[in-house]
Amino acid sequence: MPTEHLLTLDGVWTDGSDPSRPGYDSDYLTFVNTYLDTLPPQTFIVRIRIHC
Repeated sequence: MPTEHLLTLDGVWTDGSDPSRPGYDSDYLTFVNTYLDTLPPQTFIVRIRIHC
């Protein structure tokens, strides 16, 4: 489910497509997978896709 963008529970917007944004590194997808795997079990995950 990881995508290029992630809004964390503490309000940090990460952008895996832009090296100047918080959370970017060469292992971005690993970061996102680890983050999602460590969320509390009661957390709802919502994925929104927008095409303009």
